[in-house]
Amino acid sequence: MFSKAVYPALEELKEPLTWQQLNILQNQLQSEEPNPSPQTQFNYAWGLIKSDSHKNQQQGVDILLQLYKAEISMKREVLYYLSLGSFKLGDYSDAKRYVEMLLKIEPGNAQAQQLLKDIDDKVTTDGLIGIGIAGGVLAVGIGLIGTCIAKTVLRTFNDLRINSGKPTIRSNGVKEWTVLASVVAIVGEQIHPITLATGVKVLPNSVRSYSRGMIVHDMHAEILALRLFNFFILEECTKKDSFWVKQLEGKFRFLETAQLALFVTEPPCGDLSMKNLSALLASNEPWLNETNSPSIIHRGRNNFGDLGVVRTKPGRSDSLISYSKSCSDKLCLRQLTGICNATTASIFEKIFIRYLVVNNVDDEDFHRCFIERFQNATNFQKLILLKYDHDEYKYHKCNGREPSPVSLLYVVPNNHVQVLNNGVKSGSNVKNKPPKMGTESLVCNRNFIKMLSQIQRIPHNSYLEFKRSNVNRERLKDVGKKTLQNWWPTDDDDFPLYT
Repeated sequence: MFSKAVYPALEELKEPLTWQQLNILQNQLQSEEPNPSPQTQFNYAWGLIKSDSHKNQQQGVDILLQLYKAEISMKREVLYYLSLGSFKLGDYSDAKRYVEMLLKIEPGNAQAQQLLKDIDDKVTTDGLIGIGIAGGVLAVGIGLIGTCIAKTVLRTFNDLRINSGKPTIRSNGVKEWTVLASVVAIVGEQIHPITLATGVKVLPNSVRSYSRGMIVHDMHAEILALRLFNFFILEECTKKDSFWVKQLEGKFRFLETAQLALFVTEPPCGDLSMKNLSALLASNEPWLNETNSPSIIHRGRNNFGDLGVVRTKPGRSDSLISYSKSCSDKLCLRQLTGICNATTASIFEKIFIRYLVVNNVDDEDFHRCFIERFQNATNFQKLILLKYDHDEYKYHKCNGREPSPVSLLYVVPNNHVQVLNNGVKSGSNVKNKPPKMGTESLVCNRNFIKMLSQIQRIPHNSYLEFKRSNVNRERLKDVGKKTLQNWWPTDDDDFPLYT
C-alpha cells in the first residue's frame, strides 16, 4: 500500500478509516484465508491501528509483530508501523524501540528520525494526558500518571470510614501492616477507582478439600482487587443503563474507552519482588527447599537468586504449602488470558490491565518478569510500569509491625464493603470445617456462579465442568503455564451447580 521510501507522518493516526473502509480490508483478508498475503495482512493492520478502538489498535500491532517475524523483506515498513501503533496505544517505550531498530537499518531515514523526535517530545513535553484530580482536570505527562492514580486511590482509601477492616493497633501496642491494591479505570479526563482490597494471607492447599467453592484461598490484595472487579462487572450486567458495561451481539463488553490500571502499595510477591525483598531482610539467606516438596517448587525466598521462575505463596517458611502462585506469576499469566475469571469470561469479551502502578521495582526486573518470560508468546497484552512520588499510605510493612489477619473489600462505585478473615466473612470462620451457607464472601466461586445464573442459564452440573467448558480460555491458560514452566497445580475446589 505504501512505497518503502515514503512513510506517513504521525498526524495520519488521527484520521481513522470509516467502518466501510475497514470492512473492505477485512473482507480481503478473509477471502485469502487460510494463507493471506503479507501485503493484505499489512493493509489490514494499517487500518486497525488508525482506529479509535484500543482493541483494534492492539490487534493491528499483533498482526505487525507476526509479519516482522515472518517477512524479512517488509521489516522496514513493519517497524515503522509498529512504532506508530505502539505510540497510539500509549506504549512509548516500545514505540521508541521499534523506530530505533528501523534507524539501525536506515540511519538516514528522515521520516524515522522525525518520528523518534516526535516520540521523545510526546513523552517529555507535549505528550499530555488529561486526568481528573479532585474534581478538576490536570494535564500530566506519561511519567506523572502513576502519581495521579496513587493520589486518587489513597485519598479514596483514607476517606473510607469503616469500623473494621483496616490495620489497627493491637491490645499489646503492636501496629499492623497490610498491602493495598486497586483496579482503576482511566476514562477520558477522569480516574475512577473501581475496587479497593487489602490482604497478605493465603490458605493451605488442604483447605480446598472442604471449601466447596465458598472459601477464598488467595487473599493477597492484588488478587482480591481483581476478583472484586469481576464481582463488579457481573453486578453491572443486571443493570439496564450501566455506564460501565454494555451488551453487544450476545457478549458483554466493559467500557471500551476505559483503560485499566492496577495500583499496589508493595511490589507483587514472586519474581518481581525478589531483589526488593532480599534488600529489606535482615538476613539474606534464602530458605532451603523443603525435603518433602519437589525441588521444582520455588516457595517464597527459596533460592531467591533464581530469577524468572514461577513461585508459590509461602506464608511463612514453616507454613503448610498452598501451591497458590505468586502475584507476579498470576499477573503475568493475565497478560495472555485477561482478568476475567471463569464466570465472567463466559459472557464478556477479554479485559486487560494496561498499567501496573507500583514503586520499588527496577525496570530490569519488570521487563524480565512480564516481558522476557513471554517473549515467544503472541497476542498478549504487555503491562506498562508506572511509578509514583506521592505516598500517603500509612500501613506499609516495616520492622515491629505484624501482618493484619483480615482483608478489606470495597467496590467504590456501588459502595459495597465486606471484611474477610480466613477466606470467609469476618467472624464466620470455623477452623478445619466447611463454612456455613451465608458466611461466604462476595468474591468466592460459589457466589460468582450464583450471580452468573441470574444472567443466563448454566448448562453444566458442576463448577469444574463449567470452568473447563470454556475451551479457548483453558487453552490460553495452558499456553501461558507451559511458557512460564513449573506451574504446579492446586487441588480442585469443585461443587455441584444444582442441588
